[in-house]
Amino acid sequence: MSIASTFISLLTLTSTVLALPVPEVHQNEKRYSGVRMTYYDTSVGLGACGNLNQNSAWTVALNQAQFGNSYPSPECGKTITISVGGKTAQAVIQDSCPGCPYGGLDLSPSLFQHFADLGAGVLSGDWDYGSGYVAPAPEPTTSVSLGPRGDFAS
Repeated sequence: MSIASTFISLLTLTSTVLALPVPEVHQNEKRYSGVRMTYYDTSVGLGACGNLNQNSAWTVALNQAQFGNSYPSPECGKTITISVGGKTAQAVIQDSCPGCPYGGLDLSPSLFQHFADLGAGVLSGDWDYGSGYVAPAPEPTTSVSLGPRGDFAS
């Protein structure tokens, strides 16, 4: 194969690759359904985000696979919306959960109790990034112009 034909082949391949649609992946739009949720004592020391947490705060430990290994993780401080059994709550990622499966969460005791008694031990639910609140579309407005004498302008 000549240098010219190799160059043309590479140019063709490059233009083909550039023409392919690239899916947009926004982590804040991901939803995790039917995931395992447990609870843990959040007050035993610093969380993986470097903060002291309280059992009364609605915080979560994100599974290690999603939390990552960097310090602090880019997941630290993100708000998530959790839904279990028809109840919904918002929480903040403050720790990692090395024993949680992918998508799984470890909840603070007070957050877990929002959904069930601590005796339940394990919950199955859904969560997604963000507040979960979708602002309603604004009401359509009409404008009226008045003429110089206060009457309707035409």
